[in-house]
Amino acid sequence: MKDSNQRTILQLVLIDETGDSYHRMRWPGRILAEQAKNWRIINLDARAKQRLIWSEYADLLVIYQSSDHDLLPVIAKRRAKGLKTLVEYNDNFYEPPPASPVAKAWTSPLIWQTYERFMHEADGLLVTGPRLKQLFSEKTDTTIHVLENQLSNIPDEFDLNWRESSSPLVIGWAGSLGHLSDLLAFLPKITEFIINSPGSHLRIMGNEAIPSFVRLPDDRISFTPWGTMEQYYDFLKGCHIGIAPLLDTPYNRCRSDVKAIEISSQAALPLLPNLLPYRDFLTATDLPSFSSADQLYQLLRLYWSDRKLLKDTAAKCYQYVLENRIAMAQTARLELYSSLLPKQAAAEFKWPFGAGYFEVQGDLQAEAAYVTTLKTAQGYLQAGKLRQALQLLEQEYNANPLNPELLLALLKCSQQLKARNLPELLSAAQNKFPADLRFALFAANTEERPQQIIENWGLLLQKIHSLNRQTVNFFARDIITIFCQQFTRFPIMHPIAEKLLQIFPASSHLQFCLAEYLFASGKEAEAINHYYWLKEQKQLLNTNQRHLSSIEENYLNTLIAALEARLAIQNS
Repeated sequence: MKDSNQRTILQLVLIDETGDSYHRMRWPGRILAEQAKNWRIINLDARAKQRLIWSEYADLLVIYQSSDHDLLPVIAKRRAKGLKTLVEYNDNFYEPPPASPVAKAWTSPLIWQTYERFMHEADGLLVTGPRLKQLFSEKTDTTIHVLENQLSNIPDEFDLNWRESSSPLVIGWAGSLGHLSDLLAFLPKITEFIINSPGSHLRIMGNEAIPSFVRLPDDRISFTPWGTMEQYYDFLKGCHIGIAPLLDTPYNRCRSDVKAIEISSQAALPLLPNLLPYRDFLTATDLPSFSSADQLYQLLRLYWSDRKLLKDTAAKCYQYVLENRIAMAQTARLELYSSLLPKQAAAEFKWPFGAGYFEVQGDLQAEAAYVTTLKTAQGYLQAGKLRQALQLLEQEYNANPLNPELLLALLKCSQQLKARNLPELLSAAQNKFPADLRFALFAANTEERPQQIIENWGLLLQKIHSLNRQTVNFFARDIITIFCQQFTRFPIMHPIAEKLLQIFPASSHLQFCLAEYLFASGKEAEAINHYYWLKEQKQLLNTNQRHLSSIEENYLNTLIAALEARLAIQNS
């Protein structure tokens, strides 16, 4: 007999070995199944084909860190049925650390706009802490819920993991590439402590590149490549102290306090910066913190010289975690999910599982459905089948009107066919996606009347000035390319060229177009300065291109961030 109280919670997750996968998706699902015995908790791989059908019928849908445009119509269908959808974004994706593997992807304002669209369409937004809530509240009116990271299991007794005081004092640091700048900024003082403190040892777990930055004798340092979460916890069990240095950056202020929880749970003492992610933990445990590398050094020396104080302080942090941060004892997620469930189970659907917790990979989809549509439409266009392409794009866009990629393809196809409704479609696109410069550029590029072109570019300049620099830089190539094409045809646009050059002074394309215009106009004195600039840049390029192309920009950004912090520490 069917249990009328049974509910299905479907979470679209990333099933991998990252901390986010476990702390935010997999472990919470398992805990929920233990807390609500009659619930069906399914963690489905976010790439599975089944996601589009299962998502429509789940009593509650939870979507993590998604940019999957194909899910937007599903959310709309759920809303029409009275079913709720939650989304989670647990990073400040606007300002990622330079060494992060996702730093390049997150420089795109298009991905920001997609994330924000999911926030707007959902019935609730999940975050890990107060700073993220504050940040995202400036972007969306959707209700934001803070669900802190919790420890998934009750840890072993403190004394079972505590290292004897007679053993060498082991200082541990573990982290992803996103923490590389944080570590490098504090590394000189950490190294100084190890050298000046007999019987101390540094253990590091992370990316294989990290040891190359550490200057210590081989017998004073050991390195473990990043592995599974189980291996990470085993690493912590071998440490007396776990250090978690952070630079005071917008991204770091939005982190959670999970490192403090993890370190404490393994009977090690967390040494934490006096920054927002750790403020509540520091207050609750009365744990000394540091605001500089010198203060971290002094704390290390204090605990190196007083092992009893070290053990007592570590035990206090362990006890706080045991009493306050064990997931099974926390009900905030259970209560939130319960409040969003329908009074009666959603429409009958033949789920392949009963009550309990299930991790399902499903049939992985090679690419999103809308990407397949775009490729099919492109094939039609290349074959000269413009009407078929238009019909397909109209059909898919009508089914998913919040997908800007489909709309942009539809506009381009409509332009080729000289469709009568192109102006209306373009106007609707700019109103629907005002922050997406591609539509304003499309409008500027389709105009043929010189005066109207100048007016359009004037409006576009206003829009550019209203955007942050990162967004402007992202669209720089498109802006400059389209403008220069039109400037070559319509020299009357030269005042716009001068204004654009103020925004993009390092653009050789703009410099060249303006120089050619000035030369053709008989303004030799003005033209020659641009030609001088271009000659100098060409010489620099010939000299440096090979070497510069071998240097990763993220590597430079990471070292610059770390060295700026070191210099600030020295000058403070």
